[in-house]
Amino acid sequence: MSSRLPVEIDPVKLVEKNTHLQGALKISEMQRLSDSLVDHSGFASVSLLFCQEGDVKTISGYAKATLVVECQRCLEPLRLAIDRNFKLGVVSSDMQAKQLPKHFEPLLLTDETTRLNELIEDELILSVPDIPVHDECHFRQRHGQQETQEEERETNPFAILANIKSKENE
Repeated sequence: MSSRLPVEIDPVKLVEKNTHLQGALKISEMQRLSDSLVDHSGFASVSLLFCQEGDVKTISGYAKATLVVECQRCLEPLRLAIDRNFKLGVVSSDMQAKQLPKHFEPLLLTDETTRLNELIEDELILSVPDIPVHDECHFRQRHGQQETQEEERETNPFAILANIKSKENE
């Protein structure tokens, strides 16, 4: 087991050695992920086990991080606790990827090596909701639904028709 994570890994060689890697990666060094964050500081804790399961070379592991994104309802920072478990099947073609058992996600290798932070970055990106919002949003507390309904009634162009109809019934 290693506490210092390599930049480049050769998954096939690591599988042959039954390697276990554990350590942390800087979130600020994950460019695609950082572009969608409000705060780029912090680390992702990573644990990876490279092994063979039958005919499949696998990478099992998890990535844990706290990511700060923008709430799409109130536009305030939202802290997301990410705890992503994954199981990848190492493949070299689309045909092999289609033949993987369902419980594996394919890791398509186009070269012998791959960048470890990009692999983890992909898993973290997949964990971020499409539309992140607070459970109890500050916007709703300041501008409750009751105020919104009153505003709708005031600006409703058909409110005049309701008044006319009620006068006709008198």
